[in-house]
Amino acid sequence: MNVGFDLDRFSRTLVQDAPDALIYADTGGLIRFWNHAAERIFGFSEAEALGQSLDLMIPENLRGRHWNGYAETMRTGKTRYGAGDLLAVPAVRKDGARISVEFTILLVRDADGSIIGVAAILRDVTKRFRELKALRQQLVRLDTNMTAIHAERDVRSAFSWTIELIELFHATNPDHRIGPFGWARAHVWCEASQVRDVSDHSRLHEAFSFTWRASGWLPLPVVHGFITVRPNGQLTRLALDGQYVPPFGALGRFFDFVIGRKVAELALQRLADEMASFVERGEERMRKGHS
Repeated sequence: MNVGFDLDRFSRTLVQDAPDALIYADTGGLIRFWNHAAERIFGFSEAEALGQSLDLMIPENLRGRHWNGYAETMRTGKTRYGAGDLLAVPAVRKDGARISVEFTILLVRDADGSIIGVAAILRDVTKRFRELKALRQQLVRLDTNMTAIHAERDVRSAFSWTIELIELFHATNPDHRIGPFGWARAHVWCEASQVRDVSDHSRLHEAFSFTWRASGWLPLPVVHGFITVRPNGQLTRLALDGQYVPPFGALGRFFDFVIGRKVAELALQRLADEMASFVERGEERMRKGHS
């Protein structure tokens, strides 16, 4: 049987049973709506939360800043957060545990356009926040043993063709001789993505993230970085920027000082040269094919 759509029932189900917390507070900051997900995330039942101040879930050290902003928004009807802006803040549960939440806000107005409250949709992102924090700590530890390297080449090739040919280069030549005499072989993984120019955000450039792991008679660093393709007048500029972690663990610093950095620089420059030659030869073949 075809049952008609009940908008009121749908709306009640959506706000009550949504997986994200939905909270509504009046102009005085008192909680007037608290759905099931809010109970689960913050530990307070609906009966415990309704009529209480938003301080219920705001850490004490953040309350002053929160209420200053809240009062200004209620007074002016303006907020510095646009519709759909995702905010991230710490919050507190009933048991006193600190959690991390992401939320969006919506000013609620009456028929005359006056603000009567604020609705917020919140999600508990504590697990992801902790994972990112652990990753940042790991990257800080790695960074103490990392070295930045750079290589650059201009190629006589159209920008669009250069992108296509670099993709072809890595598809057909995943292994490259590296080092000053080509005595080791590195396998390159490459993935393309569009990025914005840091000096001109209106311009999109193509970037390829890459990793090469070398094998040879001497342990070599693992290099992670980006190949950036930029228009450069009548030419196209290839810039290879990477960071590598020297092998040998704690002894890596000595290896880096003696030979590691030079080997990595020469290897990256060789990779840039091979890539530029491949692109220029490839464009010549493509031009002949189009003529």
